[in-house]
Order: sequence, then C-alpha cells, then structure tokens
Amino acid sequence: MKICFAVVICFGLLLSLFTFSVLAEDTTAQLCENAIDLMKQTWRDEVFRDDSDGYFEVAHTRVIYLYTESDDDKTTAFLKEYFANENGSPMTAYVECTLYTDYFSSAPYYSDVLRSHCVAFYEDGTAVCLVKSPIEIFRARTFETKYDSIIKEIVDLDGKYNEVCYLK
Repeated sequence: MKICFAVVICFGLLLSLFTFSVLAEDTTAQLCENAIDLMKQTWRDEVFRDDSDGYFEVAHTRVIYLYTESDDDKTTAFLKEYFANENGSPMTAYVECTLYTDYFSSAPYYSDVLRSHCVAFYEDGTAVCLVKSPIEIFRARTFETKYDSIIKEIVDLDGKYNEVCYLK
C-alpha cells in the first residue's frame, strides 16, 4: 500500500512538472510570435526607407525574463525609471534577435544594425518595439556589466524562429 501511494505521489509530481514546463514553453512561444510580428510592423511602417528592398531576416531569437525589483536600491530605482512603460508598469521580459535587413539599401548584402531588434513586454500586457536593447541601455547608463540583479532567466531558442521575408 505504501509503495502504491509513493508511486501515485511521484506520478503526480512528474505530471505537474511536465504541465508547468509546457505552460512555460507556450508563454515563451507566444512572446516570440508577438515580438516578431511587432518588429515586422515597426520595420515596415517606421524604419525602412523608400529605396530599401524590404529584406527582413530573423535569426537567433531569445527571451530575457527580468526581475521587476532588486535588493539594491539603486538598481530598483533604475528599473522603475528605465524598465517601465509610461504607465509605470514594469518590464517583465523582452525578446531579442539578430535581424539582417536592408536598412542601408545595400542589397544583396544585408547587415544587423542593432536597431529595433527587440520587443519589451510589460506587466500590464502592453508591448513595444524598442530601438535599443534594454540591457545595453542599462550598461551604457550605469557602466554595470553584472546583470544577475535584473535578469531572471534567458531562454535561448537558437533558430526556432528563424525566417526570411520581404516586407515591401
């Protein structure tokens, strides 16, 4: 009887861990899909010049989950000032990727100009395509290169969301 009870408990724990893992993967997938759609819209509507051919290649996507507070008062103040939207909602994650585009109208050579290649997601459900990476902004303003106080987890998706398209 005790063995049967132990097996049932182990099975229940295993099932709950699997369910949590699947839910986390679904959240990450949804963030990536929403981010890439928003990047495409931003590049189509705001970034590409008239003489560009509209080439847009997504490579090496990753999701960076963030802390919204820190043990360090200075970092917490920075997070509230720079990692929040205009409503004060904290950034909980952002998706970044390598983007090869025809930004310089240099087809057939496409380059990563490190512009509008990440999308921030906020606690209130809003999202925005950022011109620069939040971590790069943090480093430039604080001269800090230890990110363990702001980065909770990085999910590297390698080439899962790689794609090539023309936005014009």
